[in-house]
Amino acid sequence: MEGDSAPVISTTTTTENKKKLKTPTPFSGKRDDLRKFLQEIKLYLLGNQQHYTTEQDKVLFVLSYMNEGDANSWKEEFVETAEQKAAQEKTNLNLGNYDDLITEITKDFSPYDAPKDAIFAMKEMQMGNTPIEEHVAKFKMLVTRSKLDKNDAVVEYFRETLPISLMKNILNLPEPPTTLDKWYETAIKSHNNYLRMRSAIARTQNKGGNTTTNWNKPRTTNREPRKFYFEPKQKDPNAMDIDWMNTEERTALMKKGACFICRMIGHLARDCPKKKKKDGPPNYTPPQKMKGRELTAHVRTLLAEMNDEDKEEFFDNAAKEGF
Repeated sequence: MEGDSAPVISTTTTTENKKKLKTPTPFSGKRDDLRKFLQEIKLYLLGNQQHYTTEQDKVLFVLSYMNEGDANSWKEEFVETAEQKAAQEKTNLNLGNYDDLITEITKDFSPYDAPKDAIFAMKEMQMGNTPIEEHVAKFKMLVTRSKLDKNDAVVEYFRETLPISLMKNILNLPEPPTTLDKWYETAIKSHNNYLRMRSAIARTQNKGGNTTTNWNKPRTTNREPRKFYFEPKQKDPNAMDIDWMNTEERTALMKKGACFICRMIGHLARDCPKKKKKDGPPNYTPPQKMKGRELTAHVRTLLAEMNDEDKEEFFDNAAKEGF
């Protein structure tokens, strides 16, 4: 019987017509797992009671799932005790009935103080990232284990397990819940509404919408390249006028040995008597200085073309340099 992974049943029982229920999880003797193990055993036998008709069939079924840890040691001792009794009384091996077996297992593997443990777990429990439905289900299970009534103290335990934001939303309702069941219902509804709202906001932002104001929006660090503005560069009025000739004209004058300024033969441009130091090249008009009003309009135009960051930097530098 030891080492078998499947239930041991009588030879008259077939598996062809068994209902497809989840088989019990093997029990290792861990006290916290006892309640789940016994529940799975009862449900499976209830669904397939036509195949487990005798007490021995049910006892063997339970023992076949006690093959690990302390549970396996307990089973070995249980079977050896029954064998010794049969040998002394010279009778066939009798493992007793199903109800007595469940009673013995419960007595030896129940948590030492299940109600107190459940109450302690309720006080320490926090929702965190757990889905709200799963969180409520776990809390309900602890309430059952604690054997407490659904009174105000238990309501307080549940409320403290919720995130502060969710708790505030519920307490700020026009009619906050007063019973534990209403707290379950309201918490699930409020949290799911919050998730739907957050999802809708995310979709709006992805489409380019703006659902928040920019009053406290931090300055972006990915600033665009600065823009610089320069006045067109003017020709030096004292420079020779050769730069104002086209290539063909300059070449022709060089072949004649003529002056680039007066076009006469016999001297070079640097010795031309018609050259004046402060005169510009032919047809050259020196740039005029801007008057106060024109300069103001020019600066205003430049500022209008700057972005906010460039304006801020401009005024900072102007203040530092005494502009």
